Amino acid sequence: MKIIFRKGIGEITLKKSARSKRFSIVVKPFEGVIVTVPEKASFDDAEKIVDTRLEWIEKSLEKIERIEEKRTIFDENTLFSTRNHRLKIYSAQRNDVKIFIRNGLILIERPENRNIREEYIQLAIRKGITAAYRIEAKQLIPKRLAHWAEQFSLKYNKLTIKDITSRWGSCSHTNNINISLYVMQLPDYLIDYILLHELAHTIVKNHGDNFWKLLNQFTNGKAYLLDKEINKYSTKIF
Repeated sequence: MKIIFRKGIGEITLKKSARSKRFSIVVKPFEGVIVTVPEKASFDDAEKIVDTRLEWIEKSLEKIERIEEKRTIFDENTLFSTRNHRLKIYSAQRNDVKIFIRNGLILIERPENRNIREEYIQLAIRKGITAAYRIEAKQLIPKRLAHWAEQFSLKYNKLTIKDITSRWGSCSHTNNINISLYVMQLPDYLIDYILLHELAHTIVKNHGDNFWKLLNQFTNGKAYLLDKEINKYSTKIF
């Protein structure tokens, strides 16, 4: 491995790889610029290629910086809680990251000799938080969905709680309901709105006037207001 520096960019990491047959340059959040170098190639050749891509690297770094600014960096001082779990991070003499969820805690044990900002550590922390949301969702969502289905004499086939960030929920043509586990970030009344939204799709399979009329019946005329409010939230937790 070799570290080089370029004005306006800073540190660039060159790494040899036996599996790579060509040079590649990637810019990663919190990891910076990494150049993969074929094992038989020289670092001098890698530097020449880098120098031909400096403008692209600089523009890519600007995009990455915007991503980094919006993204939470978790460390030992971060105060973060789900509904029923509190995040606790501590370091230990180990080479990997270990995740424990117990007694109302999301425990993250990470290598003490590595920078906590490294991507694989941050991903592990997010994995632990996601696992806590999944536990909480499985405890709450089936009961709430069954409650509202009974309340309005509706029937659904199967409920699945998924790790999806593209939408809050969906209902198939066979009335299988999928709910994102990230609804656990929402207040109770908006979780109920999501569930009622998908239950309404067991009757009306589109978002036409009949759908909103039905959903308004379920929400005491607040369907449009609730839908507008939920647009202020994101399925992405960080």
